[in-house]
Amino acid sequence: MGLDSANKSDKKDNLEHIEHLLRQSMNGIHVLFENSDVARILQKSLPDEEFFKDDNMGKIQHLLDGLIERESFIEKQRYLNSLDHESYEIVVRTYFHLLESTIRASHKVQH
Repeated sequence: MGLDSANKSDKKDNLEHIEHLLRQSMNGIHVLFENSDVARILQKSLPDEEFFKDDNMGKIQHLLDGLIERESFIEKQRYLNSLDHESYEIVVRTYFHLLESTIRASHKVQH
């Protein structure tokens, strides 16, 4: 297996780990984030069009890539703990936006 194949395999495994965490979150188990942080961050309403504006998208992508690139749960937690307050808030908001979208998509498929 070449280096490119190994990198693609690692990225796929890391993405599958994030998908697993999202599935846990769909059941109310949010292991990546402290409940108090989630409550504090999400209690401040921020419309999607404001949060996902063009000048924020690059930062969102960079932060999510950083999370996805971490292989283990511990590495993901260390990454999150290393972020400044604003970046951490962006990751939490994005994660829960993805969670909400995943839940909506799964309900559409079931109906």
